[in-house]
Amino acid sequence: MDESLDKEFVQRARIATAIACIATRPDHLTTREHVEQLCRKYQESQLCLKEKYEDAQLEILQLEQKLIMTHNGGISSLTKMDMKVADSSGPVNCVSSALNPTHCFNQATDFMASPILWEHVKFLHCICSLKTAELLTSTHETDKVTMETLRHTVTCVKNCILSDSSLPCLKYISECADCWKHAIPMMDLNFQKEMVSRIRELCNQIITVQLSTDASKNHEKRKQYKDFIVKLAYCDILRETIHDILLCKLEDFARYLRKVSGKEILLDPLYFQNIYYIFKALEQSFLGDQKFSHCDILHRLDDCLLHITKPFPLFAHAVWHLQSILYTYHGIR
Repeated sequence: MDESLDKEFVQRARIATAIACIATRPDHLTTREHVEQLCRKYQESQLCLKEKYEDAQLEILQLEQKLIMTHNGGISSLTKMDMKVADSSGPVNCVSSALNPTHCFNQATDFMASPILWEHVKFLHCICSLKTAELLTSTHETDKVTMETLRHTVTCVKNCILSDSSLPCLKYISECADCWKHAIPMMDLNFQKEMVSRIRELCNQIITVQLSTDASKNHEKRKQYKDFIVKLAYCDILRETIHDILLCKLEDFARYLRKVSGKEILLDPLYFQNIYYIFKALEQSFLGDQKFSHCDILHRLDDCLLHITKPFPLFAHAVWHLQSILYTYHGIR
């Protein structure tokens, strides 16, 4: 009975809406044009409301960050960071001393290129510093704000990529990698899995953009993106995911070369040139003493060479070079 009443109500609402549209139609518009205009205005108003809602949510998040820092003595660290940013005469150390920072910027505009991201970076660095020094005890509220901040940093980085941001803004991407490396492992396991999924999607977007653009343009930006990917590979909980993303792109390219070798398709020089980006990222991510599944990677690299060693010797040489790094730096027999 209730279901039939719901259907009747919907039907009456549709008829009433149609009558209202016809009754309010201006003389210079047809009914169809009037309805389309109303739909456009409605969509614009909904978009405006969504933007206002997101702005309000962001403002609340920033207020919660300041409240947590005030209660835990971290507000002084934030103030000192802002004071250093205001003075562009010397290098700025944006990572707190507890994290042994290694990244500096020389211009205040580097930070102001993305003020929202800068606020998030400050907060996350302070949270990590306080927890590392055992000056902050995890609470539900602290963890909730930290997790929401981490989620929003991924969104900010994605916006930087999609908007083709300037180099100063891209420097923040590297800072975010540092934040994620230290902050994500402090959260619960379910949130770690969520962040790994979000970062995987982000990295796939970055690599897709790099493989489809002219390598001769924006060389410095490409280097920033590649360094960001490599830095994520140095994070224990992200290493396997980053390696898998890069190897999947390499495997896709190997299948592409097999089709080229079989004369099913023509070789795209731009694609062939840009695959260097993947090789370089993998090479740098293999260096060092970090632990990962070497045998699985070697097996996947071997599969990339099937049936294409002779027709594409440069590709084969690059794969063998990656394998030699694994043998040399990780003592594989």
